Amino acid sequence: MLSPDYENGGLKYQITDTNPDGSVAQYVIEIYSGKNKLADYEAAGKAGNLPCDTHIKAGTAYTAKVSAVAKNDKLYSDSDSSAASAAAKAAAKIKNITIKTLPKLSYVDGEKLDLSALVVTVNYESGHEDVKFADFEEFGLETSIANGKKLSVADTGKTIVISFADKFTATTTALTVTTNECTHEKTHMEQKAPSCGENGWERTICDKCNAVIAEKVLPATGEHQYGDWEIKAEPTAELKGVKERICSVCGQKQTEEIPATGSSATDTGTNPGTTSGSGSGNGSANPPTTDPEVTTGGNKGQGKITDLGRAFLIILIVLFSLIVLFLVGSVYLESRRNKARRARRGGNPNSRNRPGDGRGNNNRYR
Repeated sequence: MLSPDYENGGLKYQITDTNPDGSVAQYVIEIYSGKNKLADYEAAGKAGNLPCDTHIKAGTAYTAKVSAVAKNDKLYSDSDSSAASAAAKAAAKIKNITIKTLPKLSYVDGEKLDLSALVVTVNYESGHEDVKFADFEEFGLETSIANGKKLSVADTGKTIVISFADKFTATTTALTVTTNECTHEKTHMEQKAPSCGENGWERTICDKCNAVIAEKVLPATGEHQYGDWEIKAEPTAELKGVKERICSVCGQKQTEEIPATGSSATDTGTNPGTTSGSGSGNGSANPPTTDPEVTTGGNKGQGKITDLGRAFLIILIVLFSLIVLFLVGSVYLESRRNKARRARRGGNPNSRNRPGDGRGNNNRYR
């Protein structure tokens, strides 16, 4: 097998031999450029260097075949040549290496080392070659800190050493790894206005990490500032009414029931909780003398059943009233018609004795 020999220049060879130990005196390596055989090289060992010379030139690709020469020709015979090896470029001897392009050197705690931008210049005894990090393995270049390593603040100040065969090195400038804690450089304000019964706040928020940097409490404004009561539903003798008032500061609504009047329209007395005409002029009801009963959601089902019964009773009363009015009207109209008929008959008493006039007596005389 052939490979570039950057340390010594030329080619490295590695021979795999299955012959018994002690049976091989030496090996013969045949070097080819394409299909053309260039030269034979004698090799005492299974691994070594084929230096650049008149046949092997740096930068040119070559293949090789190898055969074994028997050590004891009475027991062994020379082997046939092996199959051709894979092609490899001969390398010039390296004089030194330098860094052409530095990799990323500034990181935040927890980031991974990224050497993808690193470029090294390999200087040969004649000429030079730029080698990207992706090709380091091919050239035998190594780094002191592996690519992709997770960095921490402790790595600050460390350098990355690029080495070749422990003979040549090149060193980067120091790494800088900062803490990932946000410095809150840019901020904005957020605010929640206070209400009558709840504090508000004013906060300073970091634009980057959304942390609350500072907070100021805005005290509640105090008691609700309710306006006048407004009647939403008038009470009746049997049904409760509803009134409502609104806080002018926060808009909270307070709703209370107005007790049923407990009297019919013909009652002259005044019961607690009824609407009075001597109010403030805005149509509101006088509040009850006892503590107002705040409307709650309890016993809603029972209330609905009672209200339906009352509504049904009212409908029956209205229907009964309409029937009575209809009967009275019918009697009245019939009475008027009877009076009209009597008036027509009583106004001309001799009409029956006048023949042929067509009004009193319809019999005609012949």
